[in-house]
Amino acid sequence: MNNWISVKDRLPDKSAYYLTTIRDAQAMTKALWYSKNAGQFSCEEKYPTHWMPLPIPPKKAASK
Repeated sequence: MNNWISVKDRLPDKSAYYLTTIRDAQAMTKALWYSKNAGQFSCEEKYPTHWMPLPIPPKKAASK
């Protein structure tokens, strides 16, 4: 299943952290903050090409 959304298609609807793909010399995936007011991701590298909501964290692991 591919849930990546191109920044050319649309940007997130709200300010939050999102999983992003940045393409430079090699593809890099990292979580970045998106500011709805600024209309951009906080990113020191090249701009992200794709994004998706962060996955739901796992529930507390069972004790051994």
